[in-house]
Amino acid sequence: MAGNINIEDIILPTELSSNLFYIPSGPVPPNPAELLMSKRLDALMEHLKSTFDTILIDTPPVGLVADALLLNKHIDSTLFVVRFGQTKRGQLGIIDDIYRNQKLKNTGIVFNGLKAAGGGYGYGYGYGYYDDDKKEKRKKGLFKSKK
Repeated sequence: MAGNINIEDIILPTELSSNLFYIPSGPVPPNPAELLMSKRLDALMEHLKSTFDTILIDTPPVGLVADALLLNKHIDSTLFVVRFGQTKRGQLGIIDDIYRNQKLKNTGIVFNGLKAAGGGYGYGYGYGYYDDDKKEKRKKGLFKSKK
């Protein structure tokens, strides 16, 4: 982004699949926010959207830097990956603020590092929320299965 390289030259194939590509981050520029607001990023995103079906952008944690917020005009959905026992409660408050104030589009959370009750690991899906006004947890559509 900071240099004079053609877009096609920075999109690299992976060894995992012939349909999976990546763009390495390169050195940290002195002005990352300025680059994220540049016409070069707009051109890159237009090229990526016309070339690929799905684009994943990995950013530093929201709250540390503004990168994810600056990319908002280019994204369709936002996923926060949080790890049980590692992510601090205050960081979850930042995610809640982003969700409630619609600072990013289609906000979701992936919980990592959870163990099923009784030990072992499991898988499942569901959704829920914590009602701050009533100080209670609400669950909806919960499905759980042990491996």
